[in-house]
Order: sequence, then C-alpha cells, then structure tokens
Amino acid sequence: MKNLICVLLSCVIVIAFAAASLSAEMKTPGGDPAVPVYAEGYTCGDFDELRMRKIYQLSSVYDIDSIPVEDFENNGQMYHFIGLEQVSGEGLEPYIRDGSKNPALYAAVFCRENS
Repeated sequence: MKNLICVLLSCVIVIAFAAASLSAEMKTPGGDPAVPVYAEGYTCGDFDELRMRKIYQLSSVYDIDSIPVEDFENNGQMYHFIGLEQVSGEGLEPYIRDGSKNPALYAAVFCRENS
C-alpha cells in the first residue's frame, strides 16, 4: 500500500511540474502571441500621420512579452511599431473578456510607413 501511495504522489508531482513548465513556456516571447481584443486606426500630428492601435488584455496566460511588436502589412501599407502603453478600460468595456473589473490592458501603437 505504501508503494502505491508513493507512486501516485510521484505522478502528481511530475504532472504539477509539467503544468508549471508549460505555463512558463507560454509566457515567453517564443510562446503563443497574445490576440488583440480591439484595434483602431487614427491620424495624429500636423501631417495626419496614419496610426494603428491594437489593445491587448493580459492574463495569467499572457504577459507583456507576448504582445506582438513586429512590423506588419495591412491593405498594402507597412506599419512599424512605435510604442507600448498601458491603457485604462474606459470605453473598452464591450471588448473586455471575462467581465474583468480591473483588466491589464496594453496598447501596441504602430505608424504607417510614408511612401
């Protein structure tokens, strides 16, 4: 009976370490990228520079390193990453997952490349 308890306890410990390892792997930049909950285009500055802002809601699965900041193409235009900022949830209530009261929201801001 003692051997069976030891084997079961060992299995539980191995599973716990595997789950912790998998969770840590998902939080690394090489893991799955976070998915935006909202995105908007807008103009800024004297020359009406076109920008795009993507809002990400972070959780225990995603940390700030999981937010994609690579340049991307949208409708034939290239966008370059210019900054990451924490934002309030004001006005974003319809897009917040799980009805969180104080979600960790970050905006990745991109600027369109001038032709």
